[in-house]
Amino acid sequence: MQQGIQDCVLDICDLPTIHPLVGRALMQGYPLSAVIRLSQFATESELTSMSRPISVNWRSRSGQTSEIVRSISWARLGQRIPELEVELDQYDGFKPELEKTEDAAVLVMALLIAHLENVNIRRVCPIGSGADYYCQIVTDGFNCEVSGIAVPKDRWRPRERLSSKTDQLLGGAQCGFVSVTTFAFPNTGATSSYVHSYMHFVTRPISDEVQ
Repeated sequence: MQQGIQDCVLDICDLPTIHPLVGRALMQGYPLSAVIRLSQFATESELTSMSRPISVNWRSRSGQTSEIVRSISWARLGQRIPELEVELDQYDGFKPELEKTEDAAVLVMALLIAHLENVNIRRVCPIGSGADYYCQIVTDGFNCEVSGIAVPKDRWRPRERLSSKTDQLLGGAQCGFVSVTTFAFPNTGATSSYVHSYMHFVTRPISDEVQ
């Protein structure tokens, strides 16, 4: 994992507060998918604390790119659902693998975009728009495209996914956010993996705008 300071914990149960218009909907099923994916390759200490660090490659609206480390916690979710392990087992066997990955990626995006960019998710985007969600910062609106990868075939797959999703979003908008989360990003020269997310604000090149 990239070196960084893990100075902030993002709590899954805060979603209704940080996204008032859609937070309660996000709490329906998405947390279970996220816990399943976050727990998949977690250490014993992470499973005990019910939290997992995530390495974030963040490109802000100012254009600056940085590597930061945060932690996602589901400890309060465990307090709210006394038989959380039973629910996770049943949900894991019922929900298709791809849907679990995509739902978990949406939840990670929702936590990161509010924390890093102070963005609120407002609603889903229409089919064919090139994006998944419409977000707002005060009066400015942006589209956001989200994708998740459970276990990539190689280290380059997440970057390729980021590139394709960027092209997809910019095919229908001048700018917006692209979030790609990989739940088993391979460490360089090691057999272990970690959770990694791209959170990029992207803009259409000027040359494309004038054509």
